[in-house]
Order: sequence, then C-alpha cells, then structure tokens
Amino acid sequence: MKIEDAWLAGIIEGEGCIDRKKRPGQRDAIRIRVKMTDEDIVNRVSQIFGTKYHLRPQPVGRKPQYETIVTGRHANEILDRIFPILGNRRQAKIEEVRTGLLL
Repeated sequence: MKIEDAWLAGIIEGEGCIDRKKRPGQRDAIRIRVKMTDEDIVNRVSQIFGTKYHLRPQPVGRKPQYETIVTGRHANEILDRIFPILGNRRQAKIEEVRTGLLL
C-alpha cells in the first residue's frame, strides 16, 4: 500500500462522506466526497481522486469550505485500495452503499 493511500484513508475517516449519487434515468453510483476548510488538503485529495475541487458558498463571516468529489468506477477503485485500513464504521458504510447499489 502506498503512503498516499494511507493518508487518504485518514482524511476520508475524518472528513469524508461515502454515499450514492442519484442519477435520474440511470443507475445510482457510489460517491466519495471530502469537504473542509483546508484548501491545501482538499487540493491534495482532488489530485489523488483525479478530479477538481471547488469553493462551496458560505454565509458571510464563515470560513470558506472546499469540496472534491469522485464517483462511479474510480470511487470504487479508491475504496478497494483503502478498505483494509479503514475503521469498522467506514467499512460498514461502504458495504451498505455497495449493497444498495445492487438492489
């Protein structure tokens, strides 16, 4: 396992969301989202994901939040790589989402 994968697993444990992206007229897809106020961290995650990141609108006076998302086959490949080192709660969430996609 690469150090990069271990680092990503830690970020997903703390700041990640694993769920399904609903796509009208198509099958749902697994999705990994990371959203936080640390632009440099979200930028690094987006590079690992192979995606872009963007600034999320915030109310006046709130710190800016950045978000990056990966979906579908590439999200599954990333989850397969880091699954063994994720905690029980995240592993259960992945299984729950993947099972829901099969229904």
